Amino acid sequence: MAAQIGAKAMRALGGLATHGSQCYSRRMFNITKHFEASYPVQYHSRSHGMREGLLFSSRDSFRVFLGFSQTLTELPQHGKKGSFLSPRCFNQESKSAEETAVEVDGAPLEGKDYKYIKAELVENGAVGVVLLNRPKVLNALSLAVMHEVIDAYKTFDSLSQVGAIVITGQGKAFAAGVDINELKEHNLVNAFVSQFIFKWSEVATIQKPIIAAVNGYALGGGCEVAMMSDIILVGEKAIFGQPEIKLAAIPGMGGTQRLIREVGKSRAMEMILTGKAFINAEEACQRGLASRLVPGTNQALLAEAITLARTISESSRPVVIMAKAAVNAAYELGLHEGVRKERDLFGAAFGLEDNKEGMSAFLEKRKPNFNHSTY
Repeated sequence: MAAQIGAKAMRALGGLATHGSQCYSRRMFNITKHFEASYPVQYHSRSHGMREGLLFSSRDSFRVFLGFSQTLTELPQHGKKGSFLSPRCFNQESKSAEETAVEVDGAPLEGKDYKYIKAELVENGAVGVVLLNRPKVLNALSLAVMHEVIDAYKTFDSLSQVGAIVITGQGKAFAAGVDINELKEHNLVNAFVSQFIFKWSEVATIQKPIIAAVNGYALGGGCEVAMMSDIILVGEKAIFGQPEIKLAAIPGMGGTQRLIREVGKSRAMEMILTGKAFINAEEACQRGLASRLVPGTNQALLAEAITLARTISESSRPVVIMAKAAVNAAYELGLHEGVRKERDLFGAAFGLEDNKEGMSAFLEKRKPNFNHSTY
């Protein structure tokens, strides 16, 4: 199947000449707006070696995206140090639709009619799930998507029975970047005042823990949204990257600030300055960007994230909120101020009924019955 797709892509592109196992491109890929399928792809550059990207297909056109949603980046034309595609470059191990499909099977939020996401309550209402649901464009983050995600987060945060939130993506990607069609008309002024950029900062106001289940590509804004979460679980095909430099842009949703804290200055600089030094699932776990890798399908990844969220929700929710606030303080405060913040929250916990119940249950060797008393 992959070889057939590769051959069809090359015939559709036209102007291809083969040289042994190499296929040289004589022109750039057509720019199209709507696609029916996407496939991981690699191409070889004599100056850069093997590089990765995505091939999007519609009925009569193909287009390669090298690490950024809705954007055509460099693919050297014929005559420059041979760039070529080969049918063998199409990833034979790309996941099937069954492996990438995600079903939440929960209760939709009442009074909400989201178009680009699904927001449902699972585990008897203890866990909120946000599903980015634009698989045909790899869950590209548009302004409308942002409004829906933020609204769902705030709604779950306001519900007393919800203890934690999970976010994931439908299909082959978590989110492969922002919707460039919306950003391309920005100028100096509206880039500074853009609601799209600044509204994402409202994620920091969510008190309950957010778990990102990253399945496939988390690039550009997708990587930044994942890093806004408190815990990241990854599937085997997870890929993180910040390719904005390819567009003569930089990350604008916290990528330059959070990535360095997660993977270190040198690795963050390499990713941001080259736009191509992506991190796979294994490296993400090794560097602490992700908590752990969950093998299997995307559905298995989501199930594990929900299990983790349910475990968190079983603890005293006010204390969970305090613990999250204390850990997050380390991002913004020095050690002395951070320890003082922790001490204040530690003392505050002793004013809760749940604190007394937790200690009594421990001494009596029984399961605690928390009433989440601040509610």
